[in-house]
Amino acid sequence: AEAVASTHTVDNTPSRSAVRGSNDTSNTTDAEKSLETSQENSVFVLRGLLPLLSFHAELPMGQKGKTSAYDVASNVLEGIIKSVSDEIDEYDSILKASMRRTPRLRGGIVAATPRTNRRRLSTGGSLMTPSSGNATPKTDKNRRKSIGLRSPVPPSLKKTVTPSKSRSHTPAPLDTPEEVNSKPRPILSSMLGLMQKLATAKGLERAQVRARAVSTIKNCLPHFPALEQSHFLRFITQLCHSKVAFHRLFAVELVGEFLSDDWIWKHYNTDVRVLSPPTRDTSTMSPALREIMTEPSIPVALLKALHDRLSDRAPAVRARAAHSLSDALSRITKSDKASESSFVLSDDDMEGIEVEEDHAQPFKDAVIKLAPQLIATLRKRAACDERATVRKASIAGLTSILLVMDGVETNCIVQACPSQSDIVILSRLCGDPSVATRKAAAEALTTLLKKQYTKDCDSPLLESAFAEAILPLVLDAETTCVIKAVDVFCEIILDPIIEAGGRELEWDTSSDYEKNRYMTAWQILAKVSEASNESGASKGGIRALKVALTKVFEDAGSSHGNVSKPILKELHKVAVSSLELEEQGDSLSLHSPDTTAKRCGAWCLLDALTDCGGQKKAAQQQGSFSASKAFKSSSFDSEFLASSWEKLHEMTRGEVSTQSLSSTIITSRQCLQVMSRLGSMVGPSAANRSASNLKRLLSSFDLSPDLVGSAISALIALSKRLCDDKDSTQNDVSRMCSTWVTELYTSCEARLESFVKTAGQGCTYEISQIERSIFTVGELSLVGFATDEDTSGVKSKKEESSEDPVRGLRVRPSSRLINLIQLILPSQLPPVDGATPVPTPQTARALAFVTIGKLCLRDEALAKECLNIFARELNRESNVIDPSVQSNVLLVLGDLCIKYTNLVDKFLPIMASCLQSGCNAPLPRNVSIMGPDPTQDSSIVRKHAVLLLSSLVLQDYIKWRGLLVHRFLAACVDDDIEVSHLAETTLCGPLLSKQPNLFFNNFVEAIFVLNDCTAHKIYAAAQANGESGSGIAVNFEGIRLSKKQRMRIYRIMLSHMSDEEKIGITARLAKEVLAGALESDSDLRWAIESPPQSETPASAGMEEDKRREKALNVMSDCFAVLTSPSARVGRSTGTNDADDVEDAAVTNGPSTAQLSAVRGRLLSKISRKHMIDNVIPTLCRMKTILEKSRSPLLKALMNFFVVIYKMNKNEVRELLASDPGLLQEVEYDIKVFERRGGGGVIPQSASTDEDEAHTAE
Repeated sequence: AEAVASTHTVDNTPSRSAVRGSNDTSNTTDAEKSLETSQENSVFVLRGLLPLLSFHAELPMGQKGKTSAYDVASNVLEGIIKSVSDEIDEYDSILKASMRRTPRLRGGIVAATPRTNRRRLSTGGSLMTPSSGNATPKTDKNRRKSIGLRSPVPPSLKKTVTPSKSRSHTPAPLDTPEEVNSKPRPILSSMLGLMQKLATAKGLERAQVRARAVSTIKNCLPHFPALEQSHFLRFITQLCHSKVAFHRLFAVELVGEFLSDDWIWKHYNTDVRVLSPPTRDTSTMSPALREIMTEPSIPVALLKALHDRLSDRAPAVRARAAHSLSDALSRITKSDKASESSFVLSDDDMEGIEVEEDHAQPFKDAVIKLAPQLIATLRKRAACDERATVRKASIAGLTSILLVMDGVETNCIVQACPSQSDIVILSRLCGDPSVATRKAAAEALTTLLKKQYTKDCDSPLLESAFAEAILPLVLDAETTCVIKAVDVFCEIILDPIIEAGGRELEWDTSSDYEKNRYMTAWQILAKVSEASNESGASKGGIRALKVALTKVFEDAGSSHGNVSKPILKELHKVAVSSLELEEQGDSLSLHSPDTTAKRCGAWCLLDALTDCGGQKKAAQQQGSFSASKAFKSSSFDSEFLASSWEKLHEMTRGEVSTQSLSSTIITSRQCLQVMSRLGSMVGPSAANRSASNLKRLLSSFDLSPDLVGSAISALIALSKRLCDDKDSTQNDVSRMCSTWVTELYTSCEARLESFVKTAGQGCTYEISQIERSIFTVGELSLVGFATDEDTSGVKSKKEESSEDPVRGLRVRPSSRLINLIQLILPSQLPPVDGATPVPTPQTARALAFVTIGKLCLRDEALAKECLNIFARELNRESNVIDPSVQSNVLLVLGDLCIKYTNLVDKFLPIMASCLQSGCNAPLPRNVSIMGPDPTQDSSIVRKHAVLLLSSLVLQDYIKWRGLLVHRFLAACVDDDIEVSHLAETTLCGPLLSKQPNLFFNNFVEAIFVLNDCTAHKIYAAAQANGESGSGIAVNFEGIRLSKKQRMRIYRIMLSHMSDEEKIGITARLAKEVLAGALESDSDLRWAIESPPQSETPASAGMEEDKRREKALNVMSDCFAVLTSPSARVGRSTGTNDADDVEDAAVTNGPSTAQLSAVRGRLLSKISRKHMIDNVIPTLCRMKTILEKSRSPLLKALMNFFVVIYKMNKNEVRELLASDPGLLQEVEYDIKVFERRGGGGVIPQSASTDEDEAHTAE
C-alpha cells in the first residue's frame, strides 16, 4: 500500500502506468506468498487441534486436563480464523484494487492479467499445493479428507452432497472476488473442513460433546467472511436431513444458536450474492430438502429446516427442534419489550434492546410468513406426541410463537393469539401424565394470561383455563407441581388483591395494565365460583382454592397476618361496594359485568378463606392461621354478614336474567356458608333476625334446593350464637336445634300429605314446592351427622366429649313422614277414592330416593328394608326408568356400601350391570330437569358407575369379583366417547397401579368372556373368581361386542404389558387355546372340525351353531392377537437409531433407551425360541385338521405362519425340513402377500386391517 501511494507522489515519471502495474504485481505476489505460508502452517495447526477439540488426545490430569486443553484449543482456533480472515480481507482489497486498474477488452475479458492472478481466478487455487518453492509434498491416497478439500464433506453426507461429475459451474463475470469465485478460499476451506468434522464427529450422542462442539462453531463462524459462512450454513441445512439421528440432533441445536445471533440476519436483505450453489442436482433431492436448498435466504432456509425437524422420527430431535425454535423466538419477544410501557427497563437494558432491533425485524417477518405451518405443527406435537419431552418442548415453542403473532396484522386481519384451540390444548396438557409437561403447560397459560394485561379486551378463555386447569394443580400428587401452582396463584390472584389492601384505587390513565391485572384476579375467582355450580362439577376449583390458601398461610408461618389482613380488608370493601350496602344504586349497576365479577369473586375467595385449614387444626397449632381470629382482629361491622345475605336474597326475588340469577344464587350459597363458619361474629340482634328469616324461608319452601343445605348450616351457627351467653349450656343449643328441626319436619309432612292426596285425586299441584320439601327432609336428617357415629341412636363417648354441641344430634322424622316419602318412590302414586293412578314426577322420584338414602345412613333397620327397593330400581329395563333416578339410586347404594359393607356386598352384580346400562335402550321421554342434563341419555349412569365402582375398589370396599374387570373392559369401548375415555383412564391409571398384574391375569380369560364362550372351562373359572361359595358373582350377560371393539380391548391391555408379560401371554395362548383346541373334549374343538351330520332337533342345532360360532370367534381373536404388532416382544416404536437418541440427548454414557433396546432384543430371542419350539408344531397339527374340515380359520392360521416365517426364516426352514410341502406353501403365501402390496401380514379380516391402521397412527 505504501509502494502504491509513493507512485502517486512522483511527477516526473516517464511511464506511470508501467510503474503502477509493476508495484501492483509486487504487492499481489507478496500477499500470495504470505497467504500460502499461512495456509501451510494452518493446515498443520488444525491437524494438531482436532484431537484436542474432539477429546481424543491422551493428556495428564485425565478429564480435567482434556477440558483445559479444549478451552485453549478453542481459543487458538478462533484466533487463527479471525487472523486469517483479516489477512484474506486485506488480500482481497489489494486484488480488487489491482483488478480495477487492469484494462479490459470488449465483453469484459481481462487483458494483461498477471499469470499468478489468472491461475487463481480461474481455478480457485490449491490448498495443499501452493505455487511457492516450499510446496507441501503430495500425500498418498489415504490422506485425511476432512481437511484440505475445496468443498469439505464428512463421510456421513457424501451421498447427499457429492456433486455430479457432469455438472459444471461457470460463474458470470462480476465485480468482487466473492462473486467471481463461489467456492470457499483455500485456507478457509480447510478450517471449514475442521468445523464440519466437529459437526459429524463420533460421540455426539452425549450432551457434553454436543455442547462443546456447538460452542466452538458458534464462536468461530462469525469471524469467517460471508462466503464461507454461507457455505457452512448450507452444510448445516443439509445436515438437518442426514440419515444419522445424532447429526440431525446436533444440527437443530446449532441452528437454534445461529438464529438467535444478529450476524446471520445480515444475509436476509444482502445485495451481494455470496450464496453457494447447490452441490447436488436438486432433482435428486427430496421435496422438503429441495424447497430448503432453493431458498435464496439462508436464515429462512434454516428456519424451514428447523420446522421440518419438528416432525422428525427421533423424539430427541423433535424436542431439540422445538427448544431451538423457542430460544430463537425469545429474542423477538425481548425486543418487543421496548415498546411496552408496562416494563420499566434500565438504560443499559434499553441500549441492548435497541441494538437487537436492527435485525430482529427481519427475523420476525420470516417467522410471520411461516407462522401457520409452525403453529399447526407445534399444536400437533404438543397435543399428540407420544414422548413427554417433545410435548414439553412443543409447549414452549408454541407459547413463543403465539406471543410473537399476537396482534400481528396478516391479510388485513389482526391475529388474536392464542386461539380457542390453543387454550384447549394447553388446558388439557395441565393434566398430562408427565410432571414436566404439566408444569410447562401451566407456565405457558400464565405467560399468555399476563400478556393480556396490556390489552383493552378481556380474555375469558384464558381466565377459565386458569380456573379449571392451573388452579387444580395444587391438588397434584407431585410436590413440584403444587409449588408451581401456588406460586402462580399468588402472582395472578393474591398479589393484586394484597396490593390493593382495602384502599381506594386510582388507576393510571395512560395505561390499563394495573387495572386489567386487578380485574383479572376477580374474574378468575368468578370463573371458579361459576364452575362450582355446573352440572356434574366436582367442586375441584373450590377445593383447590382452599388448598392453595392453606399452602400460602403455611408458607407465611407466624407472619400470616401480613397476608390475611390486606386480603380481608379488600374482600370487605369489594363485598360491601358490589352489594351497595352503604349507598343505594340502581339495579343496572348491581348486575354490570365488572360488579358481578367482583361480587362473585369476593364471596368465592371469602368462602375459601374461612374454610381453609380447618378451624380445629388452626386452634391446635400455635401461630397458625385461623379465620375467626383474623375476622375478630379486623374492624368489620357485625351486621356485615347478615346484611349481605338479606341483600342477596332480595336480588334473587327481582326480575333479572337467568345468568344473573344463577350467579346470585351461587353467591348467596357462599354467603350462607361463610355465615355458618363465622356465626359467632354476628351480633345478637342480627343473629336473631337472620335466624327468624331462615326459619320462615325454610318452612315456606321459598329457598331453592341449592340453598337449603347451606341455610340449615347457617341456622345451626346462628342458634349457637343465640345461646352464646354465660347461662347457656350445650344442651340448650341441642334443644333449640331440635325444636326448629321438628317444626320443619312438621311443615314438610303437611306439604307431602297434601301432595299425595291432591295428586292421587288427579288435581294439579306445584311440583317445585314438593321437590323442595322432599330435599329439605333429607338435609334435616343429616343435622349432627358424623361418618363414624353409631346407628343405634346412643351417643358415643367421642360425641359426648365433642366441643360441637350439635354433633351426634338425632331428630328422627315421624313414621308418617317416612311413609309419605316411600309412597313417592314407585313410578305411580297410590290412587285416592278410586281415581286413576297418576304417574309420579321423575324429579320427585329422584329426590325421594336421595332422601331415603340419607335417612338410611342414620337408621340401619330402614336401610335393610330399602335395599331391595334400590336393587329392584337398578334392575329395571332401562327404557322404563329415568336416568336421573337410576343414577341417584346407584350413588345411594355406593354410600350405603361404605356404611354397611356387608349388607350391600350381595348387590354388587346389580351395581356392576350399570356399567352397560341403557346401551341399546331408547331415550326416555320424560327426562328430569334436576341433576343430569336433560339432553343426556343413560350415559350419565355409566359414568357414575365407572367412578363409583372404581372408587370402591380402590378403597377395598369391594373386590374384583367374577367378571367385574371384563365389564370395565367392555366400558372402555363404549359408544359414548366420554364413557369410554373415562373407563380407560380409570382402568389403566389408578386401578392398574393398585394391581399391576390385572391385565396379565385376565387377558386369556378376556378372549373367552368377550366372545361369550360360556361352555369353556376358562370362562367358568373366570366367572367363579372371588365368589367364595356365595353364589353371587358379576356376570357378563346381555353384552355383545363387535370384532373391532374386542381388538381395541386387546390393544389396550397389551399396550400396558411388559415384554415379559407378553411372552407369558403368548405362551398361555399357545398352550390353553391353540393346543387346547386339539384336545378331543375341548369346546374349542368345534371350531376346527367340521360339524357332524346328525339328526337333531332344530333348537339343539341352533344351540350347537352358536357354540361353534363362539368357538370360532375365540380362535380367530387368538390368531389376531398373536399376529398383532402390539403383542410383539422388543418392538421398537421408531426406526434406525431414533430411540437411541431419546435419552442420549440429555445424558452421558449408555442411555436408558439403549439399555432397554438390548434388553428387548434378548427377550425377543426368548420369544422366538418359544415360537419355534412350541407354537410351530401345534400349528402343523392344526393345519392338517383345518384342511380336512375346510375351516375358515385356515386363512388366519396361514397368516400367522407367514409372520413367524418372516421373523425366523432359517429356524422355520430347519424345523419344516421334514414337511417340504408345508414349507413351499408358506413361501407361496409370502409371495402372494408381497404381490398384494407388502409391508404387513395377509389381511385375514377387517380386524387385522384396523390393527395395522392403529399401528400406523
